[in-house]
Amino acid sequence: MSDNTIHEKIINIINLFNKGDFDSVLKLNESLIKRYRNIPVLYNLQGAALAGNNQHDQAIEFYKKAIDFEPQNEEIYRNLSKSLIALEKFDDAIKYLETAISINNTNPDAYFNLGLAFSEKKLVETGIKNFNIALEQQKNFPECYYNLGNAHLNTGNSKEAIIYYNKALALNKYYYKVLNNKGVAYIQLHNFDEAIKHFNQALTIKSDYPEALSNLGIAFMEKKEFEKALEYFNQALKINENFIKNNFQLIVIPSIRTPKDIIKFANEYYGKDHLVINEVDKRAYLSALGLSKFIVVTCDSSSMISEAAITGKPIYVADIPATKDDYRFRRFISLFKELNIIRILDTNIENWDYERLDETNRVAKEIINKF
Repeated sequence: MSDNTIHEKIINIINLFNKGDFDSVLKLNESLIKRYRNIPVLYNLQGAALAGNNQHDQAIEFYKKAIDFEPQNEEIYRNLSKSLIALEKFDDAIKYLETAISINNTNPDAYFNLGLAFSEKKLVETGIKNFNIALEQQKNFPECYYNLGNAHLNTGNSKEAIIYYNKALALNKYYYKVLNNKGVAYIQLHNFDEAIKHFNQALTIKSDYPEALSNLGIAFMEKKEFEKALEYFNQALKINENFIKNNFQLIVIPSIRTPKDIIKFANEYYGKDHLVINEVDKRAYLSALGLSKFIVVTCDSSSMISEAAITGKPIYVADIPATKDDYRFRRFISLFKELNIIRILDTNIENWDYERLDETNRVAKEIINKF
Protein backbone atom coordinates (compact mmCIF):
# COMPACT_ATOMS: atom_id res chain seq x y z
CA MET A 1 0.00 0.00 0.00
CA SER A 2 1.44 3.43 -0.97
CA ASP A 3 1.99 6.32 1.47
CA ASN A 4 -0.85 8.24 -0.22
CA THR A 5 -3.24 5.32 0.22
CA ILE A 6 -2.49 4.86 3.94
CA HIS A 7 -2.81 8.63 4.41
CA GLU A 8 -6.24 8.60 2.75
CA LYS A 9 -7.36 5.69 4.94
CA ILE A 10 -6.27 7.53 8.09
CA ILE A 11 -8.15 10.67 6.98
CA ASN A 12 -11.26 8.53 6.40
CA ILE A 13 -10.93 7.00 9.89
CA ILE A 14 -10.52 10.46 11.45
CA ASN A 15 -13.70 11.62 9.69
CA LEU A 16 -15.58 8.58 11.08
CA PHE A 17 -14.21 9.38 14.54
CA ASN A 18 -15.39 12.99 14.30
CA LYS A 19 -18.89 11.68 13.44
CA GLY A 20 -18.85 9.53 16.58
CA ASP A 21 -18.82 6.23 14.67
CA PHE A 22 -16.38 4.60 17.09
CA ASP A 23 -17.24 1.01 16.15
CA SER A 24 -16.30 1.60 12.51
CA VAL A 25 -13.09 3.33 13.61
CA LEU A 26 -12.12 0.34 15.75
CA LYS A 27 -12.82 -2.16 12.96
CA LEU A 28 -10.96 -0.28 10.21
CA ASN A 29 -8.13 0.83 12.46
CA GLU A 30 -7.50 -2.68 13.77
CA SER A 31 -6.87 -4.00 10.28
CA LEU A 32 -4.43 -1.15 9.59
CA ILE A 33 -2.53 -1.71 12.84
CA LYS A 34 -1.96 -5.35 11.83
CA ARG A 35 -0.28 -4.16 8.63
CA TYR A 36 1.40 -0.98 9.93
CA ARG A 37 2.65 -1.64 13.46
CA ASN A 38 4.82 1.45 13.81
CA ILE A 39 2.42 4.31 12.99
CA PRO A 40 1.61 6.09 16.30
CA VAL A 41 -1.48 7.92 15.01
CA LEU A 42 -3.22 4.55 14.52
CA TYR A 43 -2.68 3.61 18.17
CA ASN A 44 -3.82 7.07 19.30
CA LEU A 45 -6.98 6.79 17.19
CA GLN A 46 -7.68 3.29 18.51
CA GLY A 47 -7.34 4.57 22.07
CA ALA A 48 -9.62 7.54 21.38
CA ALA A 49 -12.29 5.29 19.80
CA LEU A 50 -12.14 2.86 22.73
CA ALA A 51 -12.45 5.81 25.12
CA GLY A 52 -15.44 7.00 23.10
CA ASN A 53 -17.04 3.61 23.85
CA ASN A 54 -16.10 3.97 27.55
CA GLN A 55 -13.53 1.15 27.27
CA HIS A 56 -10.90 3.17 29.10
CA ASP A 57 -8.66 0.34 30.33
CA GLN A 58 -8.14 -0.85 26.75
CA ALA A 59 -7.78 2.73 25.52
CA ILE A 60 -4.90 3.29 27.94
CA GLU A 61 -3.00 0.31 26.50
CA PHE A 62 -3.16 1.79 22.99
CA TYR A 63 -2.22 5.30 24.16
CA LYS A 64 0.88 3.86 25.86
CA LYS A 65 1.84 2.06 22.65
CA ALA A 66 1.46 5.35 20.76
CA ILE A 67 3.75 7.06 23.30
CA ASP A 68 6.36 4.35 22.81
CA PHE A 69 6.53 5.32 19.13
CA GLU A 70 6.12 9.09 19.59
CA PRO A 71 7.15 10.17 23.14
CA GLN A 72 7.12 13.90 22.28
CA ASN A 73 3.48 14.01 21.13
CA GLU A 74 1.73 15.87 23.96
CA GLU A 75 -1.74 15.15 22.51
CA ILE A 76 -1.35 11.44 23.33
CA TYR A 77 -0.48 12.25 26.96
CA ARG A 78 -3.61 14.41 27.19
CA ASN A 79 -5.80 11.69 25.72
CA LEU A 80 -4.31 9.13 28.09
CA SER A 81 -4.96 11.40 31.07
CA LYS A 82 -8.65 11.74 30.15
CA SER A 83 -9.12 7.97 30.32
CA LEU A 84 -7.27 7.89 33.64
CA ILE A 85 -9.58 10.61 34.99
CA ALA A 86 -12.60 8.60 33.81
CA LEU A 87 -11.21 5.64 35.81
CA GLU A 88 -10.61 7.95 38.82
CA LYS A 89 -6.84 7.36 38.63
CA PHE A 90 -6.14 11.01 39.30
CA ASP A 91 -2.49 10.80 40.40
CA ASP A 92 -1.52 8.98 37.20
CA ALA A 93 -3.53 11.48 35.15
CA ILE A 94 -1.71 14.39 36.79
CA LYS A 95 1.67 12.80 35.98
CA TYR A 96 0.84 12.47 32.26
CA LEU A 97 -0.69 15.95 32.07
CA GLU A 98 2.43 17.47 33.59
CA THR A 99 4.46 15.65 30.92
CA ALA A 100 2.18 17.11 28.22
CA ILE A 101 2.71 20.61 29.63
CA SER A 102 6.51 20.07 29.79
CA ILE A 103 6.38 19.38 26.03
CA ASN A 104 4.02 22.30 25.28
CA ASN A 105 3.17 24.74 28.05
CA THR A 106 0.66 26.67 25.91
CA ASN A 107 -1.83 23.92 26.53
CA PRO A 108 -5.27 24.98 27.80
CA ASP A 109 -6.75 21.49 27.46
CA ALA A 110 -3.98 20.01 29.64
CA TYR A 111 -4.41 22.71 32.31
CA PHE A 112 -8.18 22.19 32.20
CA ASN A 113 -7.82 18.45 32.81
CA LEU A 114 -5.30 19.14 35.57
CA GLY A 115 -8.01 21.28 37.13
CA LEU A 116 -10.45 18.38 36.89
CA ALA A 117 -8.00 15.90 38.40
CA PHE A 118 -7.01 18.14 41.32
CA SER A 119 -10.67 19.04 41.98
CA GLU A 120 -11.58 15.35 42.11
CA LYS A 121 -8.75 14.85 44.63
CA LYS A 122 -10.43 17.60 46.70
CA LEU A 123 -7.42 19.87 46.14
CA VAL A 124 -9.85 22.56 45.09
CA GLU A 125 -7.51 25.56 45.25
CA THR A 126 -4.98 23.80 43.01
CA GLY A 127 -7.83 22.81 40.69
CA ILE A 128 -9.04 26.42 40.49
CA LYS A 129 -5.48 27.62 39.78
CA ASN A 130 -5.20 25.29 36.78
CA PHE A 131 -8.67 26.20 35.48
CA ASN A 132 -7.62 29.86 35.57
CA ILE A 133 -4.40 29.13 33.64
CA ALA A 134 -6.49 27.33 31.01
CA LEU A 135 -8.74 30.40 30.71
CA GLU A 136 -5.74 32.72 30.40
CA GLN A 137 -4.69 30.68 27.39
CA GLN A 138 -8.18 30.19 25.92
CA LYS A 139 -10.87 32.73 26.81
CA ASN A 140 -13.80 31.02 25.05
CA PHE A 141 -13.85 27.85 27.14
CA PRO A 142 -17.38 27.22 28.53
CA GLU A 143 -16.48 23.80 30.02
CA CYS A 144 -13.74 25.46 32.04
CA TYR A 145 -16.09 28.14 33.41
CA TYR A 146 -18.60 25.37 34.22
CA ASN A 147 -16.05 23.38 36.20
CA LEU A 148 -14.75 26.50 37.93
CA GLY A 149 -18.34 27.07 39.02
CA ASN A 150 -18.55 23.48 40.23
CA ALA A 151 -15.34 23.87 42.24
CA HIS A 152 -16.79 26.89 44.04
CA LEU A 153 -20.19 25.20 44.43
CA ASN A 154 -18.60 22.17 46.08
CA THR A 155 -16.92 24.37 48.67
CA GLY A 156 -20.19 26.17 49.45
CA ASN A 157 -19.21 29.40 47.64
CA SER A 158 -22.51 29.60 45.78
CA LYS A 159 -22.34 33.27 44.77
CA GLU A 160 -18.92 32.81 43.17
CA ALA A 161 -20.18 29.65 41.45
CA ILE A 162 -23.04 31.59 39.86
CA ILE A 163 -20.58 34.14 38.42
CA TYR A 164 -18.72 31.38 36.57
CA TYR A 165 -21.91 29.63 35.50
CA ASN A 166 -23.05 32.92 33.96
CA LYS A 167 -19.78 33.15 32.02
CA ALA A 168 -20.28 29.60 30.70
CA LEU A 169 -23.85 30.42 29.66
CA ALA A 170 -22.69 33.60 27.89
CA LEU A 171 -20.65 31.31 25.62
CA ASN A 172 -23.25 28.54 25.35
CA LYS A 173 -26.82 29.39 26.37
CA TYR A 174 -27.91 25.79 25.71
CA TYR A 175 -25.54 24.32 28.31
CA TYR A 176 -28.24 22.54 30.35
CA LYS A 177 -25.82 21.14 32.94
CA VAL A 178 -24.76 24.69 33.79
CA LEU A 179 -28.39 25.75 34.20
CA ASN A 180 -29.01 22.77 36.48
CA ASN A 181 -25.99 23.46 38.68
CA LYS A 182 -26.80 27.15 38.79
CA GLY A 183 -30.17 26.08 40.17
CA VAL A 184 -28.37 23.98 42.81
CA ALA A 185 -26.37 27.10 43.77
CA TYR A 186 -29.64 28.98 44.28
CA ILE A 187 -30.91 26.13 46.48
CA GLN A 188 -27.82 26.62 48.65
CA LEU A 189 -28.69 30.33 48.82
CA HIS A 190 -32.31 29.40 49.78
CA ASN A 191 -33.59 31.23 46.69
CA PHE A 192 -35.89 28.38 45.69
CA ASP A 193 -37.94 30.29 43.10
CA GLU A 194 -34.79 31.22 41.18
CA ALA A 195 -33.61 27.59 41.47
CA ILE A 196 -36.91 26.34 40.03
CA LYS A 197 -36.62 28.78 37.11
CA HIS A 198 -33.17 27.44 36.19
CA PHE A 199 -34.15 23.78 36.52
CA ASN A 200 -37.07 24.44 34.17
CA GLN A 201 -34.75 26.18 31.70
CA ALA A 202 -32.50 23.10 31.74
CA LEU A 203 -35.53 20.93 31.01
CA THR A 204 -36.60 23.06 28.04
CA ILE A 205 -33.25 22.09 26.48
CA LYS A 206 -33.17 18.46 27.65
CA SER A 207 -36.62 17.32 28.72
CA ASP A 208 -35.45 13.87 29.91
CA TYR A 209 -32.76 15.21 32.27
CA PRO A 210 -33.36 13.33 35.57
CA GLU A 211 -31.03 15.52 37.65
CA ALA A 212 -33.05 18.64 36.87
CA LEU A 213 -36.33 16.82 37.60
CA SER A 214 -35.13 15.49 40.95
CA ASN A 215 -33.68 18.91 41.83
CA LEU A 216 -37.07 20.46 41.07
CA GLY A 217 -38.51 17.98 43.56
CA ILE A 218 -35.99 19.10 46.17
CA ALA A 219 -36.72 22.79 45.53
CA PHE A 220 -40.47 22.26 45.94
CA MET A 221 -39.87 20.21 49.09
CA GLU A 222 -37.95 23.15 50.55
CA LYS A 223 -40.95 25.33 49.70
CA LYS A 224 -43.19 22.78 51.51
CA GLU A 225 -45.08 22.16 48.27
CA PHE A 226 -45.01 18.40 48.69
CA GLU A 227 -47.47 17.44 45.94
CA LYS A 228 -45.42 19.24 43.31
CA ALA A 229 -42.22 17.77 44.78
CA LEU A 230 -43.62 14.25 44.49
CA GLU A 231 -44.72 14.92 40.91
CA TYR A 232 -41.16 15.79 39.87
CA PHE A 233 -39.59 12.96 41.86
CA ASN A 234 -42.02 10.65 40.07
CA GLN A 235 -40.92 11.95 36.65
CA ALA A 236 -37.24 11.61 37.57
CA LEU A 237 -37.73 8.03 38.74
CA LYS A 238 -39.49 7.04 35.53
CA ILE A 239 -36.44 8.19 33.59
CA ASN A 240 -33.80 6.81 35.93
CA GLU A 241 -35.19 3.44 37.06
CA ASN A 242 -31.89 1.66 36.57
CA PHE A 243 -32.44 -0.93 39.30
CA ILE A 244 -36.12 -1.52 38.51
CA LYS A 245 -35.40 -2.06 34.80
CA ASN A 246 -32.95 -4.79 35.79
CA ASN A 247 -35.69 -6.65 37.72
CA PHE A 248 -34.44 -5.86 41.21
CA GLN A 249 -36.89 -6.07 44.11
CA LEU A 250 -36.75 -2.85 46.14
CA ILE A 251 -37.04 -2.64 49.93
CA VAL A 252 -37.65 1.00 50.92
CA ILE A 253 -36.66 1.78 54.53
CA PRO A 254 -37.44 5.23 56.02
CA SER A 255 -35.37 6.92 58.71
CA ILE A 256 -36.67 9.00 61.61
CA ARG A 257 -36.25 12.15 59.46
CA THR A 258 -38.12 10.85 56.39
CA PRO A 259 -41.19 13.07 55.72
CA LYS A 260 -44.51 11.20 55.79
CA ASP A 261 -45.31 12.52 52.31
CA ILE A 262 -42.23 10.72 50.95
CA ILE A 263 -43.34 7.44 52.56
CA LYS A 264 -46.79 7.95 51.06
CA PHE A 265 -45.27 8.59 47.65
CA ALA A 266 -43.06 5.50 47.93
CA ASN A 267 -46.15 3.39 48.66
CA GLU A 268 -48.02 4.84 45.69
CA TYR A 269 -45.08 4.44 43.34
CA TYR A 270 -43.53 1.16 44.51
CA GLY A 271 -46.07 -0.46 46.79
CA LYS A 272 -47.60 -3.02 44.41
CA ASP A 273 -44.37 -4.56 43.16
CA HIS A 274 -41.91 -3.70 45.92
CA LEU A 275 -41.76 -3.60 49.72
CA VAL A 276 -42.15 -0.24 51.48
CA ILE A 277 -41.70 -0.13 55.26
CA ASN A 278 -44.09 2.53 56.58
CA GLU A 279 -42.47 3.19 59.97
CA VAL A 280 -39.00 3.35 61.45
CA ASP A 281 -38.28 -0.31 62.20
CA LYS A 282 -34.77 -1.30 63.27
CA ARG A 283 -35.40 -5.00 62.66
CA ALA A 284 -36.67 -4.36 59.14
CA TYR A 285 -33.68 -2.11 58.53
CA LEU A 286 -31.16 -4.76 59.67
CA SER A 287 -33.01 -7.46 57.71
CA ALA A 288 -32.92 -5.33 54.57
CA LEU A 289 -29.15 -4.85 54.95
CA GLY A 290 -28.78 -8.62 55.21
CA LEU A 291 -31.05 -9.43 52.26
CA SER A 292 -29.91 -6.76 49.82
CA LYS A 293 -27.49 -7.29 46.95
CA PHE A 294 -27.05 -3.53 46.49
CA ILE A 295 -27.67 -0.73 49.00
CA VAL A 296 -28.78 2.79 48.09
CA VAL A 297 -28.54 5.49 50.77
CA THR A 298 -29.34 9.19 50.49
CA CYS A 299 -26.21 11.30 50.82
CA ASP A 300 -27.43 13.23 53.88
CA SER A 301 -26.86 10.39 56.37
CA SER A 302 -23.27 9.54 57.28
CA SER A 303 -24.47 7.14 59.98
CA MET A 304 -26.55 5.03 57.57
CA ILE A 305 -23.69 4.94 55.05
CA SER A 306 -21.30 3.81 57.81
CA GLU A 307 -23.72 1.12 58.99
CA ALA A 308 -24.19 -0.15 55.43
CA ALA A 309 -20.39 -0.34 55.02
CA ILE A 310 -20.30 -3.14 57.62
CA THR A 311 -21.98 -5.43 55.06
CA GLY A 312 -19.23 -5.26 52.44
CA LYS A 313 -21.95 -4.86 49.78
CA PRO A 314 -21.89 -2.25 46.99
CA ILE A 315 -23.29 1.04 48.32
CA TYR A 316 -24.71 3.67 46.01
CA VAL A 317 -25.17 7.18 47.39
CA ALA A 318 -28.10 9.14 46.00
CA ASP A 319 -26.79 12.68 45.63
CA ILE A 320 -28.95 15.55 46.94
CA PRO A 321 -27.96 19.22 46.52
CA ALA A 322 -26.74 20.60 49.85
CA THR A 323 -28.42 23.67 51.29
CA LYS A 324 -25.24 24.52 53.24
CA ASP A 325 -21.59 23.60 52.96
CA ASP A 326 -20.36 21.00 55.45
CA TYR A 327 -16.63 20.36 55.10
CA ARG A 328 -16.63 17.37 57.47
CA PHE A 329 -19.43 15.68 55.56
CA ARG A 330 -17.74 16.36 52.20
CA ARG A 331 -14.54 14.86 53.60
CA PHE A 332 -16.49 11.82 54.83
CA ILE A 333 -17.96 11.19 51.35
CA SER A 334 -14.55 11.74 49.73
CA LEU A 335 -12.87 9.27 52.12
CA PHE A 336 -15.49 6.57 51.51
CA LYS A 337 -15.06 7.01 47.74
CA GLU A 338 -11.28 6.68 48.13
CA LEU A 339 -11.81 3.47 50.14
CA ASN A 340 -13.97 2.18 47.25
CA ILE A 341 -16.91 1.73 49.65
CA ILE A 342 -19.39 4.00 47.86
CA ARG A 343 -20.20 5.22 44.37
CA ILE A 344 -22.60 7.94 43.29
CA LEU A 345 -25.96 6.64 42.05
CA ASP A 346 -26.37 7.13 38.31
CA THR A 347 -27.54 4.98 35.39
CA ASN A 348 -24.90 2.26 35.81
CA ILE A 349 -25.07 -0.84 38.02
CA GLU A 350 -21.76 -2.41 38.98
CA ASN A 351 -20.55 -4.97 41.48
CA TRP A 352 -17.39 -4.25 43.47
CA ASP A 353 -15.60 -5.37 46.62
CA TYR A 354 -14.04 -3.46 49.50
CA GLU A 355 -12.78 -4.17 53.01
CA ARG A 356 -15.73 -4.18 55.39
CA LEU A 357 -15.83 -1.22 57.75
CA ASP A 358 -16.45 -2.55 61.28
CA GLU A 359 -15.10 0.15 63.56
CA THR A 360 -16.90 -1.08 66.70
CA ASN A 361 -15.14 -4.45 66.68
CA ARG A 362 -11.84 -2.87 65.61
CA VAL A 363 -11.88 -0.41 68.53
CA ALA A 364 -13.03 -3.16 70.94
CA LYS A 365 -10.07 -5.34 69.94
CA GLU A 366 -7.67 -2.43 70.43
CA ILE A 367 -9.09 -1.78 73.92
CA ILE A 368 -8.76 -5.48 74.83
CA ASN A 369 -5.16 -5.48 73.60
CA LYS A 370 -4.37 -2.56 75.91
CA PHE A 371 -5.12 -4.70 78.99
